[in-house]
Amino acid sequence: MPGCELCLAIREKELVLFEDPHSVVILHPHGAVPGHLLVIPRVHYGIMEQMPDEDLRQLFRVTKLMATSLEKGIGTKELNVIITNGPAAGQEFPHFSIHIIPRGKGDTVKMGWEPASVSKSDMDTIEVKLKEACRQFKRVEEKREVSEEPIAIPKESYQIKHVRRIP
Repeated sequence: MPGCELCLAIREKELVLFEDPHSVVILHPHGAVPGHLLVIPRVHYGIMEQMPDEDLRQLFRVTKLMATSLEKGIGTKELNVIITNGPAAGQEFPHFSIHIIPRGKGDTVKMGWEPASVSKSDMDTIEVKLKEACRQFKRVEEKREVSEEPIAIPKESYQIKHVRRIP
């Protein structure tokens, strides 16, 4: 799209780290920390809802690969995966992308919010409205049962070791 900074970066191969037929990964030109990546669809979509499901699935496959690359490449073991979908959500480019932000002790990235104070009746109203809105979607016929059984993860997995410590 003319005037789109991310489309231009893709065309000119600026800061490109990885490409496949559906996506391009670049170093964020003004990243929050060194190694901040953007996973970008090759086709210009302004927001996530415009993307075909298969393109979105492919972007998340690449996001997973890049998380592994960050660990192998620069030793990042922790990260945030963020979608800023629309201006009110902080979307800085008019082209959908997925941010992968390496995290480390003492970094300057501020993530968090104060929990909203919502009354029980307001929460009930929101729940009813959203359940109604969700009825428009087809249900996946094959359901997986919720399992309390842990999956087999190597004991040396840094992320899992620390997540298990969360109360």
